[in-house]
Amino acid sequence: MKKRTVKDFIALYHTEDEEKLVLIQSGTSADKTFMDNFWTAHTYALAMADVQTGQVIPDRCCLNWPFTEKEREAGEYSKRFAKGMIYRIKVRGWKGTALSETQWYVTEIVEENVSCPALEEIWAEYIKPIVMEDELLGTLTLDREMSFFAGTCRWMGKEVHISLDVDMEKKASWTRV
Repeated sequence: MKKRTVKDFIALYHTEDEEKLVLIQSGTSADKTFMDNFWTAHTYALAMADVQTGQVIPDRCCLNWPFTEKEREAGEYSKRFAKGMIYRIKVRGWKGTALSETQWYVTEIVEENVSCPALEEIWAEYIKPIVMEDELLGTLTLDREMSFFAGTCRWMGKEVHISLDVDMEKKASWTRV
C-alpha cells in the first residue's frame, strides 16, 4: 500500500484560498497514521467570519495543516494558534461531506490577534461559567471542552469529586444527567 504524501492531503481540499477570521477554541493536537509519511496538526475554531462579506459563521470547525517530522521534533506546530485569540488566515475548504465539523486546510496565517467585535462577543459568552445547582449534588460547573459538569458532594460522610457527561449540543441533556 502506497503511503500518502502532503500532496495527497492537499488534494482533499479545494484549490482556492479564502480569507477568514477565526476564533480559536482549543489547543493544537497532531497525528500521523500508518498510511501517511507526514504529520497533520489540528485545532478547533469556535466561530469564523468571512473577510470579504463579514458574515459570521457561529459553528465550530476544524483547522488542519500538514507538517514534517523535523517540525514535530521542534514543537513549533503546537504554538501556531493560541486559545481565545482571533486570527486572519487563508484556508481551503474540504471537498468531502462534513462529518461533525467543517474541515479547513490552513495555508497561511496572515495576521494574529485581530479585532473582530462579533467574534469577541462569541468568546465572551463562551467563557462565562455555566453553573447548575442541585439539591443532592450541590454546585456543578460545566467544562465545555471535555463536555462534563464537575463538582464535589458529600457521600457516605466524605467529600467526593463527581463529573457528569453531557452532550454539549443538547442543553436538554444537561439536566437529565
